[in-house]
Amino acid sequence: LRDINPDIFIMLRLFAKFDTHGHDPASFLARVLARAINFYDRGIRYMEIHNEPNLTIEGQGKNWRNGTEFAYWFLEVAQGLRKAMPEIQIGFPGLSPGPSFDKRYEGYQFYQEAEVAINASDWIGCHCYWISDTDMVQPTGGLVYEEFRRRYPEKLLFITEFSNPYSEVSARDKGQQYVDYYRRLRNVKGIGAAFSFVLSASSNF
Repeated sequence: LRDINPDIFIMLRLFAKFDTHGHDPASFLARVLARAINFYDRGIRYMEIHNEPNLTIEGQGKNWRNGTEFAYWFLEVAQGLRKAMPEIQIGFPGLSPGPSFDKRYEGYQFYQEAEVAINASDWIGCHCYWISDTDMVQPTGGLVYEEFRRRYPEKLLFITEFSNPYSEVSARDKGQQYVDYYRRLRNVKGIGAAFSFVLSASSNF
């Protein structure tokens, strides 16, 4: 990618499966650290710890019961990463947006409970999803980031996932929505980058 564009911005997202027994901080670090250092040695500095920890499939209810417990997990992982990579810029992970249900802990409550970890992070990730042109410009859809901007005005934001996953919308229409979304974001202060999720997937993303 750097051969194509030497100035490209690359972020690393640190993942490990949590759908069975999950990981304590030491286990998570053992899973991701060596590969993270490999990217760090090539100049990558921005890294997001984990993904949507308010979902049961990502550790909620198994590794932590709420945002407070996740914050302790996050801080221990962050300490290990900073020790190995002193210049790392650590991001608090984007959460699954939407209300509570049997597989999701309500996002804004989770953020509030995890505030000590958010304050210790260098930036915050957020996820924005929609299913139509109208939904793309709603505060519960594509504009979820506005609430983050209001709650954390001093923190740099990265939209680490956005897309329209609705199967009834054509790829062409989705593409146009993404172009429009990027154009809108150019005028929003405090957002470092936005990443559409994902290049290809069986579930319409």
